[in-house]
Amino acid sequence: MTIVTETEIEAYAFCPNSRCDGNTQKKVKALKTLVEFTYMDLGGDLPGVERSTAYLKFKTTKQSPCTVCGIPRELSETRRRKYAPTVINDKVMDPKALLDYMPDRFAEDYEPEYEVVE
Repeated sequence: MTIVTETEIEAYAFCPNSRCDGNTQKKVKALKTLVEFTYMDLGGDLPGVERSTAYLKFKTTKQSPCTVCGIPRELSETRRRKYAPTVINDKVMDPKALLDYMPDRFAEDYEPEYEVVE
């Protein structure tokens, strides 16, 4: 028999749009649903759990939309790592700077900034 347990946890909510100001993680109350399949559920004859899957959802639907852009936020059980800024040619780059760098690779006069070795 499949085992389903639901517990209340503190999770981190964030906007999936990395350019949105709502992308910073905030603690919220959430529900964690754990679905466990035993060996016997899957045709085996051993006792115990063979595999499990965890789902997170907001405790109330009011918590779901991003307060900045309004799209549904996502949940994580762990806090996002903070990386040190990247230093390139003695210049400090913001960790999100690569999101703003999108060269037009289809322009006729586009030349890559690196040498292609064949």
